[in-house]
Amino acid sequence: MNVFLWDADGPKMSSAGVRGTFDAACHAAEACLASGQAAVALVEEARVVMGSDSLTRVYLRTREWRPSRGAGGAISWQRAS
Repeated sequence: MNVFLWDADGPKMSSAGVRGTFDAACHAAEACLASGQAAVALVEEARVVMGSDSLTRVYLRTREWRPSRGAGGAISWQRAS
């Protein structure tokens, strides 16, 4: 099962979460950026796997995206290398 982890951080707040779709994760991170509460954000795709030495779930991160602001302040997401 794949999920999308989002993280937004700034001087006024730090917030993170897990969403089922890329769009939902981006929307959550964008809300923090648009409010001015966060200055940086990250969205990562991750596979949920069982831990090798326990029955706890862990996230195996596979891809990540970072936001950039275009003309007029619109946010778009660029895949990080």
